[in-house]
Amino acid sequence: YAESVTIDGNNLICMPGGKKVLCLALDKKTGTQVWATEGIGDAAAYCSGAIVEYKSRRMLLTMSAKYALGIDLKNGNLMWKFGYTTPYDVHATTPVFMDGLVYITSGYGTEDKCLKLNDTLDKATEAWSHKVLDNHHGGVVMLDGYIYGAGEKKWACIEMKTGKTMWTEDGVGKGSVTSADGMLYCLSEKGNVALVEAASSGY
Repeated sequence: YAESVTIDGNNLICMPGGKKVLCLALDKKTGTQVWATEGIGDAAAYCSGAIVEYKSRRMLLTMSAKYALGIDLKNGNLMWKFGYTTPYDVHATTPVFMDGLVYITSGYGTEDKCLKLNDTLDKATEAWSHKVLDNHHGGVVMLDGYIYGAGEKKWACIEMKTGKTMWTEDGVGKGSVTSADGMLYCLSEKGNVALVEAASSGY
């Protein structure tokens, strides 16, 4: 796999996958192992992790080939896992987090889902799911409680808390998105670019 990495202070976090080690933190200057997450027999899946803090704990949100994962950044212990697969075991989109909710999406005809973490952060259950924003590998962004991005066919805005679809639009076609200063910078796979106001009221 062409695996992505996540930087957390002095640590470089990667996911080799495999029987012995699932995730690994290395000192980014020396390469010395800081911690390792015990393997669960699963492979890597292209995902760059997201670092979040919730209920006074710092957590890495990431994806392996068959699971969404929460990993304790203090010691690398696996906090929770949630089964989530695609036909090709590919998960390229970084999870999005808000107030105990984790949004995951991977395309390939697989439903995007919002997971709810319990109070002890050792279990994730499905809060809602649909196929409105089946993002393949262009990423999504969340602003003010709304998720924006491109699915296989449409650009969309979804309310994170409820899963309500606020709008869908053809836009520039399937592609990637980033945001700055209240705007969405949308780049299609064919090279077309659009500047769009990040508004839940419409595209």
